[in-house]
Amino acid sequence: MQTPTLRLDRRHAAILYRGARRQSHDLWLAARFLGRADRGAMLAVALLLRLLDDIVAGREAPRDYAEDEPGESRVGEPTPASACACGSGSIESRAAVAHNVVGYLFEEAAPGLIGRPELEVFVIVREALRLPRKPFDRFIDGLVGMAGAKRMATRAVLSRLVEALATPLAEIAAATLGHAPGDSTAAARAAAAVRFIIRARQLLALRQAWQSDDRCLIALEDLASFGLRDRDFGSWLLGGESPISPVNEARCARLIESQRTAAMADLIDGLGLIDSLPGAQARALAAYIGYWGEALLDAPVAGGAPGQSSMPNWRAARFRAWRYAISGRVSPRILARLQAIDSHGGDPGAAEVATVSSRRGRVAGERA
Repeated sequence: MQTPTLRLDRRHAAILYRGARRQSHDLWLAARFLGRADRGAMLAVALLLRLLDDIVAGREAPRDYAEDEPGESRVGEPTPASACACGSGSIESRAAVAHNVVGYLFEEAAPGLIGRPELEVFVIVREALRLPRKPFDRFIDGLVGMAGAKRMATRAVLSRLVEALATPLAEIAAATLGHAPGDSTAAARAAAAVRFIIRARQLLALRQAWQSDDRCLIALEDLASFGLRDRDFGSWLLGGESPISPVNEARCARLIESQRTAAMADLIDGLGLIDSLPGAQARALAAYIGYWGEALLDAPVAGGAPGQSSMPNWRAARFRAWRYAISGRVSPRILARLQAIDSHGGDPGAAEVATVSSRRGRVAGERA
């Protein structure tokens, strides 16, 4: 349960709500189920994590205040690209800026010197909850590793990169919501839930990653097991701009289906965390997991038709997640998918075949 020493006034709450609604519908959806203290703590931490992600990715250019004189630091002030170590700089220089941001926020500095309202609230949360710094630094390291992933990475490498992100995120969430750090079962379930969300986000961003960075976070072994080259798969993702054979189109569709099933398999362990949490936190987690589960099941790219949009119906995903999260659970179709995976021993290939057969049976029944 959340510590009673955290007190956020209405101004602080308004700052966090505006930031969450502007930047992240999934966070806003989950936060609405929490009590005031838990909600404020979660949003403050989540907005910082989003800022660090943006800095490492080059989307955000705060001042590298390590070069400022004492007392003149401002986190979040825009600067020209030539004066900033992020944006067009190397991944290492952007990571250094992110580490500097974390270091500054964990110093005993007056919140008024920060110059960015949501980070001022984070300092209040950090001091009240005594949040540890190390998971935030490890989160940045995980972002750097994921950003440097090559197109032909192996399954073992990609698994390590996902784990390097999931573990610190689970630790940060546990510390923010006041869970006992020694509970290994809860920690394992939390890490599994976070792994699912990371993989779901990656799958939904496959086309964007190929277009912008010319890279694909699909393991080399998985491409080879379907007899595909990365260029053929990339062409399929982009809607067949370079023609590929119908056989390879079908292989790409099956590959995506197997990847989606593998991502959902993490929820077999992660879903148990919902039952172990108190009411409001359980509903918030059900909403967050349900949102990404519904989005992943809905995404047209997971159905394998080239030329379609790769994005799901986000509004429908929010509605279904909200509908079932009210009672602290996820939708029956997510549970049915997990049961299909579990009944095949967690084998994505076997579960994929069962899922495709089930879909064909439903379609045949509808046509009849």
